[in-house]
Amino acid sequence: MEIPPMPPIPPDQRYWQAESEYRREQIQRGGLASDLLASLEVLARFLFKIASFPLRTVAKAWRRHSQKNATR
Repeated sequence: MEIPPMPPIPPDQRYWQAESEYRREQIQRGGLASDLLASLEVLARFLFKIASFPLRTVAKAWRRHSQKNATR
């Protein structure tokens, strides 16, 4: 007994419509370079927050300590 061949699968119109809209929008935004620049911006902000955390913590502790001395 043989298995009958599968009929060809029709293309999914919703997928290709969404894909073409995404590519049009990407071209309007500036393509891959724009996406890369946005990713680098997010990474830079994240690294800045990580680097400034110890400084902010020390500044808060110093401010709290100086306020305690001022009220004595």
